[in-house]
Amino acid sequence: MESSDLKMSLEAQVIAMSYVGLMLLLPVILWTISGRALLSVLAALCGTFSYIYWGTFFCGIIARAARRLDERFQSTAFRRAATWITLSMIRVYGKIVHGYEIHGKENLPKNTGGLLVYHHALIPLDVVYLSADQYFENNRILGGIISRANYAFMRSLCEILEFFTERDRLVDDLKKGHIRSLSPGGQIEATYSQNYELIWSGRVGFAKVAKECGVPVIPMFMVNSEQAMPVKTYGFRERLWRASKPIKKLIHIPLICFPVKLRIFIGEPLLCGKDETPESFAERVKAAINRLRDEHQRRPGSIPIAFLERFGYEPFRREAKKNSL
Repeated sequence: MESSDLKMSLEAQVIAMSYVGLMLLLPVILWTISGRALLSVLAALCGTFSYIYWGTFFCGIIARAARRLDERFQSTAFRRAATWITLSMIRVYGKIVHGYEIHGKENLPKNTGGLLVYHHALIPLDVVYLSADQYFENNRILGGIISRANYAFMRSLCEILEFFTERDRLVDDLKKGHIRSLSPGGQIEATYSQNYELIWSGRVGFAKVAKECGVPVIPMFMVNSEQAMPVKTYGFRERLWRASKPIKKLIHIPLICFPVKLRIFIGEPLLCGKDETPESFAERVKAAINRLRDEHQRRPGSIPIAFLERFGYEPFRREAKKNSL
């Protein structure tokens, strides 16, 4: 498929998935002001997913305009302004809709490069929220690897947020001391993972890159990501998975984005040993992500309980504390 045809098909999906929230701006504002208004909460549940797409569309327009203005005036000022606007919107959205928290920021390398590896939700909000957080706290952007389809759809936005598709650039950025991110499971994991299962399909490329560059891998996990953006296959998971392989398109039924509590946990950095194989190192990283999941994630997840966590209800933590006594 030509890139223009791919872009048109993705735009059509965006429009189809976003129309639900067109009339729901007022309820979302009401929910933000008063969490006790049940009607506005229910309406907000139906609208928050569309704002991710409309926000992406708006930021994409800003990014394209900034790129053209920078080319015309031989400057980087417009790109810097577009970056600030985009990450500000991401941060505000994340705080209002998900009240996100980030734990373990001290595990991010200060003066060297590092590779964040994470479980891929339908939309990797952990990466963009962490990037926005680091931009305003430490003036650095945590970009990384993104799928070619998504890059083709929002190229200008990816450029200002430093997302890319090339392995060579990943290696170069890591050697220069940047922190970058990727998910070995990719879109397959995002679409067909159940109960926070890691679907890496034997991919160890990230381990080879980390060993080649001599940088640590930092495991990361986002609590309630599957409850925030649930994907339903209605009992046809294996069939849809098999059917998607020959056509190289993911088949799923996306739902709305629920304003549940999101917590991002960053684990301790892991270094690949000199005599350690990439396969063995990849298993260590997978085990570290699974430990973060088991320590902090209630399984099976629950959308109502994840929503109640916005108001301080922490059943999983209480249960873990009780079992430790």
